[in-house]
Order: sequence, then C-alpha cells, then structure tokens
Amino acid sequence: MSSLNGIGILEWLPTINVFNISKNIFPLYINNLQLCYIKLKSNEKHPDCSKNSNFFGYTLNRLNLRIDSLTNYYINYSQYQSILKTNPTLKEYISSLTGEGNEAESTLNIPWQQYDDMRYIQNVNINHLEYIIKLIKSNQFWFAGANREGNLASYANNINVCEKNHDKWLLRILRKIQMSKELYINSDIIQMLKLPKCLEIAKTIIKDEKYKKLINDSLLLLQKSSQFMSN
Repeated sequence: MSSLNGIGILEWLPTINVFNISKNIFPLYINNLQLCYIKLKSNEKHPDCSKNSNFFGYTLNRLNLRIDSLTNYYINYSQYQSILKTNPTLKEYISSLTGEGNEAESTLNIPWQQYDDMRYIQNVNINHLEYIIKLIKSNQFWFAGANREGNLASYANNINVCEKNHDKWLLRILRKIQMSKELYINSDIIQMLKLPKCLEIAKTIIKDEKYKKLINDSLLLLQKSSQFMSN
C-alpha cells in the first residue's frame, strides 16, 4: 500500500504461473480480472509482428485470475479454468432445455475457499472504485460540473453492484459451511456482510441463536453508520 497526497492506493499484482498452462504463452495485458495472452509458435521467443493481418495472425486468449494463491491447495488452477469455461458464474443449478433445473455437480463440489476468492475480487473492485471517487472529489478542476456528478453517480452505482456480488458470494459460503458443519466460520462471514438485506437473508440460513444475535448487532451497527454518514 502506498499513498498519493494522503490517499491510499491499492496496489494489486495477481500471481499466476502461466507455464502451468502452456510454455508458449506470451502475456499482453490484464482486463476485467482476466489475463489476455497469445500463444507463440514453437520456435518463437517473442511475437512476430511482421504479418499484415488482424492481431498479426495470433489469437487473443484469456485466463481468469485468482487473487489468493493458497486457493490452489483446494482446487487446482487447470480444473478451475475448466469449470469457468462452462459455468462462468459458478451456478450450482443450471436450467436445461426442458426448463428443469439440474445440479452442476462440478460446481457443487467446489470448496468454499474458492467462493471466498471470488468474494475478495469484488472487495478489490470496491477499493479501486472508492479510490477513484476520492480522486474526483479531491481534484474538482479535472471535471466539469455535470460531467463530475455523472462520473460520481456512475462509480457509486458500480460500487453498489460490487457490494451485492460480494455479499452473494458470502451467502453461498454461509450455506456451504452449514452443510459441512464448519460453523466456526459463521462469525467472520456475518461481520463481512455489507448490506442489511443480505444480513436478513443470513438469518434464514443460520439456525444457532448465538449467530443470529451477532447478525442483529451487525444490522444495528450498519444502521448507526448509515445515520452518521447522512448527517
């Protein structure tokens, strides 16, 4: 973490061993949490840009990135990539052509730690967006009035979307750990939930009154925080 004019800057560099996928990979850039790359020919060390064709004759490929390298302990990267190709949002139930829901067995067997990695990605996005909003507010001369307000509204809306996705992953973890009886994780999940609606949903998932009390405490804290921010 570094700072610029007193504002924290989140520096994130995802780690991935591309040679586990192929020895001919040439990374280009990262877009939307995906590594975009091309595959070199067997005798190439660098791309050949002499061809007068689209993308110099190469095909652009993408790999989904992970943040927590420890997740590989629970599900290896090649298996993770294979699942995401057919089920990018990790749906646990997939509708068939007849309209019936079928269990996506490969997804149902994914450990909750992978869901937590997906949750953390949303948190990274939220931090980035909040930083951009701070920049816009602290450097007003960069933006004309209407344009500035439009940017702020757009980024605030994106934060809301990320918060919803963040809490959806947490609720999926919560359901999984009730089945696996790893109830000691309940407290961490409850305290990470950002939205009152999702805390209310958590009440319907958890049976233990001790954790329901913690949910009520979290709801009260969110309410007080909201009142403080509005004053």
